[in-house]
Amino acid sequence: MTFKYSCLQSNACILFVVGIAVVPAAAAEPAWSSAPYEYVVVDQDLRTVLLQFGANTGARVALSDAVQGRVRGRLPALPPRQFIEHVAQAYGLDWFFDGSVLSVSAVAEAETRFVPLTGIDVRALEAGLRGADLYDPRFSLRAGPGTGMALVSGPPRYLKAVQETADALAVHAAAPSPAGAAPAVSLTVFRGSSERKVEFP
Repeated sequence: MTFKYSCLQSNACILFVVGIAVVPAAAAEPAWSSAPYEYVVVDQDLRTVLLQFGANTGARVALSDAVQGRVRGRLPALPPRQFIEHVAQAYGLDWFFDGSVLSVSAVAEAETRFVPLTGIDVRALEAGLRGADLYDPRFSLRAGPGTGMALVSGPPRYLKAVQETADALAVHAAAPSPAGAAPAVSLTVFRGSSERKVEFP
C-alpha cells in the first residue's frame, strides 16, 4: 500500500494510489495514514514540498516565514508521520498539530517561556492540554520555580496553545461555584465546525 507523488521543477504532481490504510490519531497529531508516502523531487522549494505534503495527505499546513530552503534529490518513502519527521530533522524544523492545522516553523524560532498559573497548577495545565488533545510530549512542560508558574519549551504555535489553555483554565477556576461545591473547570475545544467541552474536577 503506497502513496506515490512525482514532482518536477514545474511543481506538477501526479498521484498514484495503491491502497490506503488509516490508523487512529494520537494526541496532538493528525489521523496519519499508515501507507508509505513517496514524493519524488528533482529540485524544489522546501515550502512547496511541505504544502504539497499537506495537500496530498489532507492536512492543513501553515508555514512560518522562517521555513526556507531547497530540496534536492530523493526523499525516502515513509509513512506520513515519519516523512514529516525526516524533513523536519533534515531541514531544522519543528511541527505541531493543534487539531486543525499542522504548523511548521524553524527550530531557531523555538523558545522557553514562563507561563503564569492562576488557580491551577502545572498538573492541571497538563491535564487540560491532554484533554484538549493539545499536549505534545516532544516539548517540555514542567513546574517553574516556586508555585504558580509553568516552564514550557517549544515552537511558537505550541507555546500559544499552552498559554491559551492556561488562560482558559484560570478563567474557569476563578468562576464562582455553589456553596460547598468544588469549582468545576471546563475547556471548550473547537475542531473546525464542531466543538467539544472537556471537564476537569
